[in-house]
Amino acid sequence: MDSRPIIYTSITNGYDEIPNEHYYDPDIRYVCFTDGTVEHKEPWEFRDIPIEHECPRRLSAYAKINPHKLFPVGSKVAWIDGCYVMTKKYCEEVKKYLSKYPFTIVRHYNKFTYYDEILEGYMGNFNTWDDQVKITKALADIGYNFRKYDSPVLGTFFRVITEDLFDFHDMWWEYSLIGP
Repeated sequence: MDSRPIIYTSITNGYDEIPNEHYYDPDIRYVCFTDGTVEHKEPWEFRDIPIEHECPRRLSAYAKINPHKLFPVGSKVAWIDGCYVMTKKYCEEVKKYLSKYPFTIVRHYNKFTYYDEILEGYMGNFNTWDDQVKITKALADIGYNFRKYDSPVLGTFFRVITEDLFDFHDMWWEYSLIGP
């Protein structure tokens, strides 16, 4: 198994293009999951998204949310949204975090509340009112403490694929099918 860390992304529906300004570190692998609507660029390895879904946002989210179904246990992976430009500093941070921590997210500097997040989804027409109620009830049913919500920046995050994360990712995928 190739032990280099992996930076991966997913692009569907021709929504993004791989930026020409990317910095590429030779000690990192690059994997792009796609529905075939993105121009292939080196050094990216292109893979088909292994599901079908009529919604391109959810199709793209599959790779983001389910790395445990796409990479072997032990893989060190960093997600980056397709529109962001990777810099040398970003690649150095990926290697640093993945060598020290099994799971790292970036906290949003605005400290949004759970209410702020669901309002954004509703006002942006990503979710219906019923979707918001359904996901909030589902979270309440598992004992989620809404007062402790701390908004992450999901444009990038880092993790080592372990069996401990399988249930988390499966639950995230299930909830993502209700709404983002």
